[in-house]
Amino acid sequence: VPFVFVCMLNEGIFPSAKVRDKREMEEERRVAYVAFTRAKNRLFLSDAGYSVADNNQLATSRFIFDIDEKLFVKKGEITPEYLQWAKEYVEIQKQKKHLI
Repeated sequence: VPFVFVCMLNEGIFPSAKVRDKREMEEERRVAYVAFTRAKNRLFLSDAGYSVADNNQLATSRFIFDIDEKLFVKKGEITPEYLQWAKEYVEIQKQKKHLI
């Protein structure tokens, strides 16, 4: 596949909020890996800033944070404050579900 698009890479969406244990989180990570590695020419990853349903800010997925920043080009404005908040949110979710 020349191009792969993976959208909604947000905590609670991908990975799902329904993940209950490490085994399920590893399955979500495997699905992400398979999607990411199918791209032959270019991989496009995106997240959403807000949930339309409840107008809450969404945190970027831990799967994006796992990628070395040197390997991708960011589009749009990403403030240092948002990055800090999102990374802290991911850590809280990991600890809450014991998924570190």
